This record gives sequence, C-alpha cells and structure tokens, in this order.
Amino acid sequence: MTLRLQTDAPISAPRRWLSRCTARPVLFVLLMFGFAVWGWVDVRKRGKVDPQDIYAHRTDFTVYTEAGAAFFDGRDPYEVGNPRGWKYLYPPLFAMLVAPLHALPPQTAVMIWFALSALMWWGCYAECVRIARACWPDAPDRGLFGPIPPAIGWLAVLAAVLPAFNCLQRGQVEVAKLFLLMLGFRLVIERRSPWLTFLGGAAFALTIVLKVTPLLPVAMVLGQQLLNGWHERWTRSARTHVGALWLGTGLGMAVFIFVLPSALVGWQANLKHLDTWWNKVAMRMETTTADSFAGNSYSVRNQSLTNATHRLGNWIHYQFGSGPFDDGPMNLGKGGPGLVMDKPVVDHLLLAGRILTGCLLLIVALRTARDDLGGQAAAFGLAYVATLVTVPIARGHYFVAMLPGILFLGAWLVRQGRGRWAIVLAMAPWTLIIPHYIFVDAVGRMGLLGLGTAAWYTAGCVTMLAFRRVAREEAVEDEVDPPRILVLPQPSVGRAAAA
Repeated sequence: MTLRLQTDAPISAPRRWLSRCTARPVLFVLLMFGFAVWGWVDVRKRGKVDPQDIYAHRTDFTVYTEAGAAFFDGRDPYEVGNPRGWKYLYPPLFAMLVAPLHALPPQTAVMIWFALSALMWWGCYAECVRIARACWPDAPDRGLFGPIPPAIGWLAVLAAVLPAFNCLQRGQVEVAKLFLLMLGFRLVIERRSPWLTFLGGAAFALTIVLKVTPLLPVAMVLGQQLLNGWHERWTRSARTHVGALWLGTGLGMAVFIFVLPSALVGWQANLKHLDTWWNKVAMRMETTTADSFAGNSYSVRNQSLTNATHRLGNWIHYQFGSGPFDDGPMNLGKGGPGLVMDKPVVDHLLLAGRILTGCLLLIVALRTARDDLGGQAAAFGLAYVATLVTVPIARGHYFVAMLPGILFLGAWLVRQGRGRWAIVLAMAPWTLIIPHYIFVDAVGRMGLLGLGTAAWYTAGCVTMLAFRRVAREEAVEDEVDPPRILVLPQPSVGRAAAA
C-alpha cells in the first residue's frame, strides 16, 4: 500500500508558527536577540578583571588587545600577556586592527568582538547556502539550507554549534576565519567578474594572515583553479580568472603581512615583529609542548591527531599495563615519568601519518579538479577538516571547521545517489564533538575527538574517490552503450485487414 501526502490538507497552527519562525529574516532576528542576552549575561562578565580573583577573567580576546597596544607603545607584543598571562601567537596584523579596543574597558571590548563574531557566524551559514546554490543551481531550495537536504544541514549545525559557541564565548577568531574562507571560496567559484575573483583571493590571504592553518584549503583551491585553466587550454576567460585569483591572493598576502602593518608601526618595526613571530612561534610549533597562550598543548583539550594518539597510548599503558598515571601533575607535558608515547619513534610515525593524510587530500584535489562545483566544494570542505588532522594543536573550538565539510560532502553524496552514506557521515561528527564537550576530562584522555576526526576525514576522502569513480564509470557506459529502444515489428496492411 502506497501512502500519498495530500497537498491540500489544512496546515495546523503549530506547523504554521514553526514555518514562520524558521523563515530566514525571523530566524536572524531571534538568533541575534538570543546572542544579545547571552552576551550580556555571560560573555560580558568574562572580560572582568579582578585583582583578587584572577580566574574570573575567562576570555582570550584581551590577548589580542593587549598585544595590539604593545605594537604601538614599544613593548614586545609576543612577551606581554593578558591578565591571565596568556600571550599572542599570531602574525601582527590582527592584533594591530583590534588595538583601538584596548582603550575601552575589557568588558566593553569583549562585547564588541562578540557582536561582530555573532554576525560572522550568521555569515558562515549564509555563505554555505550561497555556495550550495552556486554548486547545484538546478536543485530546488529545500528550506533553510537551500539545495542541501535539511537532515544534512541540521546534523552539520548540531556538530558545529558547540565549537562555534565556545569560540564566541572565549573571544576567539575561528568563526571569523571560517567566514572569510567561505566568502573567498564563493567569490572564486561563482566567477562573476575578475574583480570579485580578485577579492576572493584577497579574502583567502586575510584568512591566512589571521591564522596560518587555512593555508592548506587555500592552496588546494589555487592549485585546482590553475589545473582547470590548463585543461581549458588557457582561454582568455581562464587566464583572466586564474590570474585574478592568484594576484588577489599574492598581493593580499603582501599587503596584509608587510604593507599595512608597516604603514601602522613602521617598516623596520614590522620586520622585527615578523622575525620574532617566525622564530618564537612558527618555528617552534612542532617542538614545544607547552604554549603560554592557552595552557599546555598536551592537555585533553588539544585534539590534534598527534596529541590524541599520545593521549590514547598513555591512557592504555596506564589502564591495562604497568604505566604511570597518564594525567597527573607530573605529566602535564611530554617527558613525564615513563610515558610510553614519548619515544622518538612515535613522533616519526605520527609525522609519516600526517604526511599520508596530506597525500590523500592531494589525490582528492587532483581527481575533483575537473568535476562539477559540487565535487570541488566537497573537496574544499575536506581540506579544511584536514587542518585539524595535520596541525600539532587543535583545540575544541577549532572544530567549527567541520561545518562546510559535513554540508558539502553530504550534499554531494546525495547528488550521487548515496543518501545513506551522507547521513552516516553527517551523524558521525556530532557523536564525537558532543561527548568531548560534556565529558572532556574522560574522553579527552582517550583522544576520542582527534582520532575520530582523522577517521572521519579518511572515510570522507575514500568515499569521494570510490563513489566518484562509480559515477564516472556509469556515465562512460551510458555514452558508449546508450539505452536501446525495442521496436516491435508492425503488421502489414494486408494482414491487418485480414485479421
């Protein structure tokens, strides 16, 4: 028995109310009102500086404002710290841009950045919907997420909402980085004009200058567009598009790293600060186990593949072997008493594993370079997730990067007729992220989020390669052996008349 929906059936009052509340303008107003209440009740208090209770100060944003002030008053911006003692670890530009907020009370400065971050979080959602429409223009809008199936969209939001709220609450830059990355990618794939493509490249450059980790997905997009131009035999349109993208990215890097900071503090001072950042931060990312910005990188909150593997091995050695307690005061960094995962061979194997994950992304990038925009968007989302696997530090709020990967990979799989795979891969991240935030002291010791994310990323890459090959083979079979039409013999006129 087949059930059919009656389109003329009356809609109940609760469903009409829910439909109105989930319209984008109404949803925007409701969310902004909720953010305003949350910001005033909770986030604003985190900026309070109480000499009698230093732990009442629970925001990272004052790291940027204090370093920004140091750029202009002669102090070393990479030595000064906020009231909690945390220090600035990024290239100079962002701290310089937020330096004027240092003149305001810390609670006011925190609220201003929180409001900007809330708007950019909405911008991340809006850019994802616009990218989906550009990738699948023939697909009808299915609701809040445009061409993306609602189940995939809600699962992606469920996975990314806790890292995003953690980022907004602490005054971090991950949401801003995601917004700029999505904006740049949309401007590039839409190819509306060379100037917009140039601005897309500039957005990519600004994202990298804010934090170096987006270098991997940006490099993938630049390489794919270059490869597409070669396959298009460098037509005028291809030359203009690729040239605008590379010029926007390269010129943007030069402006955001050298020109703009030098215009603010002077050429020699900027070069000195860049040298300090390069030698104190960038060159020590792989060797240091403790950073004074946000605590120890060996903590349970760092869920990179490297630290998660160390954590799991030491936990197993303690639980099932004769190893020492893996999370005691003596083991807050590598080099604790008898930690089994501190052997050099482990670091060598982990480095090899991270290189292999990068090679897997390279294969996906090469295979999808000439695909439709949907395949390129899915590969771009996986490239952003790859940063969580390859970098040595990936704290909880970094995992907002899962949003585009879940959305675009899930939508691409649905278009390939693999809806079940899409649901499975969309459900897996939130089963990792939510337990991490609720039981961080327990599951963090086992590296659940870091190892699970590496497995999800690998499964996503293999799935794309496997299902793309099947789709290509089916398309080739249709071209070589088109469907045949069976023509039945028609009876002659005489035989028909006799009959």
